Order: sequence, then structure tokens, then C-alpha cells
Amino acid sequence: MDEKYKRSDAEFLLERLRNGETIRCEKCGIGHYDVSGNNISKNNSFHCDNCDNYVHVNFPVDIE
Repeated sequence: MDEKYKRSDAEFLLERLRNGETIRCEKCGIGHYDVSGNNISKNNSFHCDNCDNYVHVNFPVDIE
């Protein structure tokens, strides 16, 4: 990994969700982020099955 680029907490959470881990919603504390879907290994966002909260990560793009 490039030294100038550091993983955020959201990226770590996204990796766990992509691996199918069940994670409780940070907003409501009741629901879990929905990992059902066709292609979770490529998803950048997951929503809570109880409230309207979601996790979305945009990765930086280096243009040279």
C-alpha cells in the first residue's frame, strides 16, 4: 500500500461487509448493514435493514 494513502475506518468497515460479516448499524444500533445482493465484492455502499443509514466509500483516484 502506498505510504501517502491510509485506510479510513469506513474502508475497513467496507472490507468487513464485503467479506459477508454481520455488522450492527452505527446509527440506530438495532439493524444490521444489508450484505445481500448480487455482487457484494464490488459494492461500495451498504444500507441498514432497519433505518435509512448507509455506508458508502469513494476510493481516491490518482491521475498522472
